[in-house]
Amino acid sequence: MTNPGMRALIMEGKRQGCDADRIQVRLEPSVKIKPGVFIAVNEHYDLTAETGTPPSELLRTMILRLQGTWDGFLAYRTEVAKQLFTAFQASRG
Repeated sequence: MTNPGMRALIMEGKRQGCDADRIQVRLEPSVKIKPGVFIAVNEHYDLTAETGTPPSELLRTMILRLQGTWDGFLAYRTEVAKQLFTAFQASRG
């Protein structure tokens, strides 16, 4: 392999105080900003239901979950980005 490099770094775990099944933080080189970095944060909820549960009830459950956690997720996402940029700046001296 010539000119090797990392294309993506994905970290996965759980966020304290959140009932999401898992959270992923993905870092990639930006395709829009050179030099730049793309940061994606995803909270994942597995929707499981008893047999016969109507799809509308699953959707209602998910909407209620999102309404209860959205602001906390946005704050977490912003803090992740801040910490990553702070760590990057510190590593450059």
